[in-house]
Amino acid sequence: MPRGRLVSVSDVSELADRGTGGERLYLHGSFIVTASGDTRAVLRANSGAIGNAIASVTKQGVTRVIVEFPVGSQPPAVRSSFARDDSRPFEVKDVRRDHDGQINIFVREVTTP
Repeated sequence: MPRGRLVSVSDVSELADRGTGGERLYLHGSFIVTASGDTRAVLRANSGAIGNAIASVTKQGVTRVIVEFPVGSQPPAVRSSFARDDSRPFEVKDVRRDHDGQINIFVREVTTP
């Protein structure tokens, strides 16, 4: 992978406000799948029961990750969970804040297992 900065879901609030500035970013963390389609999946940060309760009232609770998977690969199933570490993160393509405060992180799968 090309060089870039590793970020987590909790780091992206500032990116939604100021943009990535052309910097190459990679997203890591633990996730749970909330929706899945042919080449896309929608993820939320998975930080355990206590973390989820806290996240529901913080900025992290209104952040979702939209992943674009390569054609021919199978996105993970709804309600499955998985983690991405430093060796296999997602590439961040864009970060946007909706009018209602929802932060969307658009990423793509860049490596295979």
